[in-house]
Amino acid sequence: MLQELVPGYEEHSSSLLVRGGVLLRAEVVTYTYAEESYVWPWVRELKGRRRCSDELGHGLPTMLRVLLRGFSGVCNINYKVRPDGRPALFEVNTRVGGDLAKDMPRSRAAAFFDALDQL
Repeated sequence: MLQELVPGYEEHSSSLLVRGGVLLRAEVVTYTYAEESYVWPWVRELKGRRRCSDELGHGLPTMLRVLLRGFSGVCNINYKVRPDGRPALFEVNTRVGGDLAKDMPRSRAAAFFDALDQL
């Protein structure tokens, strides 16, 4: 598998709850790194800049309407934003992401899991 190296100090990890291709809930963790290019394991997160929100922005909702058409369940999408504003997807996993389990404030994570009843 090849993965494009997209420069940028921020990376977003979005946990999504989807029913029939319709986004019901999103929880986004934004990580900021000390280096513009994220190359594991030589990267250092600036943890004081970590942010959590429910906003997808960056043109991602339009892209997701196509990608998640007909899908129901939980998925995790990791992406950066290119200099021209377009999202660059790195991963799409049909599972709960580690950020929701580990980095998201407990109250936000609990609300996400409570929303599973909407499926």
